[in-house]
Amino acid sequence: MESVWSGATEDAFFNYEAFERNRILRAPEYEASGRRSSSQFYVLSADIGRKGCDTVVCAFKVTPQPAQGVSLKQLVNIYTFSDMHFENQVINLKRLYYKYHAKRLVIDGNGIGIAIVDYMVKSQADPDTGEELPPFGVYNDEDGYYKQYKTPNMEQDAVYIIKANAPINTEAYSALQSQLNSGKIKFLIDERVAKTKLMGTVKG
Repeated sequence: MESVWSGATEDAFFNYEAFERNRILRAPEYEASGRRSSSQFYVLSADIGRKGCDTVVCAFKVTPQPAQGVSLKQLVNIYTFSDMHFENQVINLKRLYYKYHAKRLVIDGNGIGIAIVDYMVKSQADPDTGEELPPFGVYNDEDGYYKQYKTPNMEQDAVYIIKANAPINTEAYSALQSQLNSGKIKFLIDERVAKTKLMGTVKG
């Protein structure tokens, strides 16, 4: 992400070469692609920050591959909200959800992330268009806490709350390692490589 230094330490969690091997996507996607297959869908993930810390939203395009068992994931864009009020973050998250026609918006519910969920289950007015952004329902609301906010126009099962703990961390790490090494996760090409390719075209 435009860093000066790149590489990995000897005891790094992930192999730097595995990421580099999987950097093949030439262009980001800023909305749902009209050329995607009927089986493909988008998932957004949000790691929440506030007061000097950034919120980072990753947009993934997922292609199911039933014969191989594991879907192909492409990280097609990354968005950053800097020092933004929770309600404004929620407005932006809902906008992105609709732009990508996302199947799910995954939110880190540990710590301050849960405050975002509280705003997600309420409606907001889009300050640019004046349109109402409806409440978003929580898919994994096991204890039924968020059902009290259900309305007829609620976007059902839009939000998935993930709360990291030791077992989940271990499982996620193993799954990511396996899928990185088998080429099931693809990333955008390096920014400098992209610039070089662009400048090599007539349009560039």
